[in-house]
Amino acid sequence: MISFSLNYFEAPSYAIAVLSADVNLAALDLPPFRAILLTGLFQSYSGAENTYQMSEIYDLIVIGGGSAGLVAAGGAATLGAKVALIEKNALGGDCLYTGCVPSKTIIESARFAHRARKAGKYGFQELEPKFLDDSFASITNRVQNVIEIIEHHDAPEVFEEMGVKVIFGTTKFLNPNEIEVSLKNSGAKRVMRAKRFCISTGSSPFVPPIEGLQETGFITNEDFSF
Repeated sequence: MISFSLNYFEAPSYAIAVLSADVNLAALDLPPFRAILLTGLFQSYSGAENTYQMSEIYDLIVIGGGSAGLVAAGGAATLGAKVALIEKNALGGDCLYTGCVPSKTIIESARFAHRARKAGKYGFQELEPKFLDDSFASITNRVQNVIEIIEHHDAPEVFEEMGVKVIFGTTKFLNPNEIEVSLKNSGAKRVMRAKRFCISTGSSPFVPPIEGLQETGFITNEDFSF
């Protein structure tokens, strides 16, 4: 049994997203990270909202294609919801490109070098690891290779096969049930409607207000290129 939840933001007439559940994985033929139950997702509209034809409405629109957004969109579509996923850059988000995956990959290389230097502790001859071609690029190339492997699992085609409509662009709310999407490639505007919205737009690095930092210069995980 696992517990999965996303807090929701309520406005006077609607909820941006309502996702919460206790999921018994044994009862679902789903990968663990897709096992989501969406509470209230299939509730019908009342009053003026019924003027929208169902063919024009998504059950859920997910804004942001990072870790949280991919899980929400894929899980909802797998359970039968009509889902659209909107991402402004590339699916995978910070975790894949500037966070979890790059950092854990480079840390693992560092751990390997450390173990090699401490091999005597385990009964082996100690080694002094050297970069391939005496260049740190051998490490950053490995990071890129790992990113490329995982990219295939986060590709738009993977989520389209699950039933998710993947759209690249930026969004703004027009009213509680409508958003306007500026398409990335063409710049064209597209209005989309949904019963629920899951806002998973991620975060950005915090730069502490340290005196002289701006003048000295600094980099964040988003600036450091592997």
